[in-house]
Amino acid sequence: MSAVFLLLIACYSFGLKKTMAQKTLYGKNMSQAQMIDKAPELLSKYQTELQLIGSKIAGYAGDWSKVDGVFFALLSELALKHEVQIASLEKPLEGSFEQYRLKTYPVTLKAEYTKVLALVDELEQDRSLGKPVSLDFHLEKDENKQKVLKSTLYYKIISSDEK
Repeated sequence: MSAVFLLLIACYSFGLKKTMAQKTLYGKNMSQAQMIDKAPELLSKYQTELQLIGSKIAGYAGDWSKVDGVFFALLSELALKHEVQIASLEKPLEGSFEQYRLKTYPVTLKAEYTKVLALVDELEQDRSLGKPVSLDFHLEKDENKQKVLKSTLYYKIISSDEK
């Protein structure tokens, strides 16, 4: 009798586990289906944003090669406003995919944590040219062996390749 009872409990437990696993799988599939349903809307939103950025780049610079100067002017203005020192500006990383061109500018900044965050926040709010994609903080020792907070900002600009 106890063997039958144990067998009954094992079957119930096994069925319950399978049901819970199927419910979890169903939940995951439903969330993926919702994401797929939203894909055209998101694609449209991002294409509109890209066109807006492209038109503002054209309005600012007219020529893709002049985007560097526009970005550096914007960065310099904000660095002065937030009392952030631009420690170095490196050559932008460039790439292209299909009809789009991308420039990512690595910029090393030197200032207090909150001042750098304020500068990056303002860059992020003003998406007329591009947007910050990464910010890394690290401590370095200067010539006097003092610890100095430096940060590396990566700022990207995407443009449509209209030839």
